[in-house]
Amino acid sequence: MLTRLYLRDFALVDELAISPGPGLNVFTGDTGAGKSIIVNAVALLGGGRAESHWVRSGSRSAFIEGVFELPPDHPIWPGLAELGIDDDDESSQLIVQREIGAGGRSQVRLNSRSVTLRALESIGPLLVEINGQNQQLDLLRPARQLLFLDEYAGCDKARRGYRREYDRHATLRDELERLGADAGARAREMDMLSYQIGEIEDAQIGPDEEAHLLAGLRRSSNLAELTALIDGALGALTGPDGASSRLGGALEGLTRARTLDADSASSLEQLRVAQEIADQAAAELRALLESLVADPAEAERLAARMRLIDDLKRKYGRSAAEIAEFATRAAARLEQLQSAESRIAEIESELALIAKRMSESATELRADRRSAGKRLEAAVLENLAALGMAEARFAVAVEALPETAGVIARAELGGMGPLGADRVRFDLAANPGEPLAPLARVASGGEISRIMLALRCALLQINAPAVIIFDEIDAGIGGRRGLAVGHQLWKLADRGQTVCVTHLPQIPAFAQRHFFVDKEERDGRSHIAVAALDRDAQMAELAVMAGGAEAATAAAQIKARADELMAER
Repeated sequence: MLTRLYLRDFALVDELAISPGPGLNVFTGDTGAGKSIIVNAVALLGGGRAESHWVRSGSRSAFIEGVFELPPDHPIWPGLAELGIDDDDESSQLIVQREIGAGGRSQVRLNSRSVTLRALESIGPLLVEINGQNQQLDLLRPARQLLFLDEYAGCDKARRGYRREYDRHATLRDELERLGADAGARAREMDMLSYQIGEIEDAQIGPDEEAHLLAGLRRSSNLAELTALIDGALGALTGPDGASSRLGGALEGLTRARTLDADSASSLEQLRVAQEIADQAAAELRALLESLVADPAEAERLAARMRLIDDLKRKYGRSAAEIAEFATRAAARLEQLQSAESRIAEIESELALIAKRMSESATELRADRRSAGKRLEAAVLENLAALGMAEARFAVAVEALPETAGVIARAELGGMGPLGADRVRFDLAANPGEPLAPLARVASGGEISRIMLALRCALLQINAPAVIIFDEIDAGIGGRRGLAVGHQLWKLADRGQTVCVTHLPQIPAFAQRHFFVDKEERDGRSHIAVAALDRDAQMAELAVMAGGAEAATAAAQIKARADELMAER
């Protein structure tokens, strides 16, 4: 159970500590006093999503802490062990902490160990369950009724196993479509891929070929100017007054000077090297000049090759590398299509096996649901009788889905959808002589509240969290019916800690602990305060809630009748 709830800078709460006890804990207070703030805080302890606007104005963060006392055999401990959180304390205490930053970031700690929100969400249903008007409306939907029945039947695991098969079936069907059930379309794609691959392979484009082609085309288009420039450079080297002739004259002069004065020939070797370089450059220029011969055929070959590469670039990529990558992908796709026939056969065989397993699972689910439906009917009717609806009839209908509603159809089962081959509907006849009809169509507001309580009480006999919260589920209920609801909540609290937020005076009359929530103003700001009421304070609050000229008398009568019912159990 939840033994301590501590809030700091949360919504209108500056700082607040509450110590719920075993049994039935009831919170009352005026509308807008802040009871929903308490419910939202507990929801966060169960993995609820945090909102940055819950941080108190002017604060950097909000802090919520819940201390749970859990028995050593509680089913939550194996899940915590997987998270690295062991039950080393003899008290079997679990401390859940949430910190919400004003910027939206949230931190989660379990026994001082940081964990992800997803980890808290995975164990949250074992800690906290909140039932409010939204949950009541949700349970009017047939899809939610199916999930509720599965939880009651204990076949959630079997349904999840069926769903894995269903999802695998859907994945394979998608693959089958991608491979192309149309043989003609597949053949056309293979022809196109073969042509594209052949066109790229026949071109045999080298990695640097485009650069070489561009250089050759530039040379061919500028042949006359290039010849003149090279011829001029060669004349400057080898002409009568060219560099080579002058270097030769200088070399001859220094050679004669050396015979007259050895020191005057210090640059002789450098001149020899310069002469050799000039002669070599002249030889290379002559060779280049001889190669610069107009060749229209070669120029056309280069241009044609360049046009081919440009055409391939337009179709397959912006460079030789991208064209090659396209060819690789096309070859892989072609291979996939070529092996499609064998893969299609594999998929069809696997689909048949999966469909068989799905059919078997759906049959088992239907049997479990129908059996659990009978037990749920009996439990709900018993609870409704205790809630003042002894004449009501309640039925759980488990029917086959139409064959057109599922991805697979079996004559003996119907259609198989993502949740099995069934549709579930809760039917009610609230008054004698009335026919059974879907719950959403026939129940009034007060009846819905009592039916939902009856359903929840039935489920909690099977699977009870550490703390269950009923948030104003008494809408539309009053007077004598309120006593019945309060008595039922009190009996429910025998099986586990129960928290109820209510405006009805009959319900807190059964409370083991009664908390009053009030909003007060201090220093120009609103603050939420929660007080645990003793018996005298409780009687005063019951009188306020009862209202009227004889409020105190009414409160005393309500409390007396509640004491009688609790004595009778």
